[in-house]
Amino acid sequence: MDKSETMGRDWVSTGIEGLNFILKGGLPKNRLYLLQGNPGTGKTTMGLHFCSTGSKKAKRGFILLCQRVRTSWSKSANRITGIWKN
Repeated sequence: MDKSETMGRDWVSTGIEGLNFILKGGLPKNRLYLLQGNPGTGKTTMGLHFCSTGSKKAKRGFILLCQRVRTSWSKSANRITGIWKN
């Protein structure tokens, strides 16, 4: 989908200011996004920022994590959101 197909649609913040700038405003609203990449590239961090930003605006979201040790991502979640309970 190119920008002409998304004109007039609402955009949603990624939760990361620099990424929003690169994407020219964020991501098109009401879409499903899959982040794929090698370990340590920031997929979980991006998802946590995205959901944390949305929750501050009373929006719902979820993250599906695969092949990750819980203690690792729960520490990241608490650092980013400040609300995760172990």
